[in-house]
Amino acid sequence: MIMEKKNKLRIVLAVCVVLLGVAILTESIFTYPYLPHTLGLTLIITGATAFLFSITMAVALDYVSGDYECRQCGHRFVPTLGAYIWAIHTPTTRRLKCPKCGKKTFCKRKLG
Repeated sequence: MIMEKKNKLRIVLAVCVVLLGVAILTESIFTYPYLPHTLGLTLIITGATAFLFSITMAVALDYVSGDYECRQCGHRFVPTLGAYIWAIHTPTTRRLKCPKCGKKTFCKRKLG
């Protein structure tokens, strides 16, 4: 129960971090035309860096927020980071290869 709440909190935090990164990047893009060239360019680079950092943090928070259950055999596992990042996914599933049965299915995320 406590782990499930921690994992839900991590997901909410990941969404907030991404929204903050998007807000910073958007602000820098819309402010750019009203500033001297060098300062505007610096602001754009800072905004893009903040956005990339927010995406990285969101992926890290989401990755540690639970494991996945194979739809074929029911085995629960944590995928490798590479498999996690590159897998086709929805908000609650990822197409992963089960280490137990070897089948590639849309595995459901389990928070608890």
